[in-house]
Amino acid sequence: MDDISIQYAERSDLPALADLAQIIWWKVYPDIISEDQIKYMLDRGYDLAVLEAEMDAGVLFPLLWRERTLIGLASFGPQPGGREAKLHKLYLDPDHHGQGLGSRLLNWIEDEAEARNFSGIMLQVNKQNTRAITAYRRRGFQVRDEIVVDIGNGYVMDDYLMGKLFQPMNTG
Repeated sequence: MDDISIQYAERSDLPALADLAQIIWWKVYPDIISEDQIKYMLDRGYDLAVLEAEMDAGVLFPLLWRERTLIGLASFGPQPGGREAKLHKLYLDPDHHGQGLGSRLLNWIEDEAEARNFSGIMLQVNKQNTRAITAYRRRGFQVRDEIVVDIGNGYVMDDYLMGKLFQPMNTG
């Protein structure tokens, strides 16, 4: 898999990131949430101004490339008052599932977060997204809580809060 690379997005990559999010969400989420909610959440979370503001606030956007084709995206960064990184996004085009690429991207993020002195990673995942929940559990993430968040326009995110702490380094 030497044709795979992971690099942090630059501002000029954000339109491609938003375009890939559209593709992935329309392949993955119609069985989980309504089409209207998909449209609402894409508009709310992948508008270029929103992505630029997140980048300005210190959120990092790793992008997964196969040769010159963008096939995966993620974002993570600090959360106020916390020592854990928040994984905001991690999406892989379903055409590339089953090849270990999602795990490769998550490994990369974990290494980067640990190198930045975060104590672990936390995330939210839709309770109906069983494929993602299973993948996170295999990677050592545990459900910490169930949360329902009103995101406006009559929609809620009905999620699990999951987390994983990094192993302390043995300095002895």
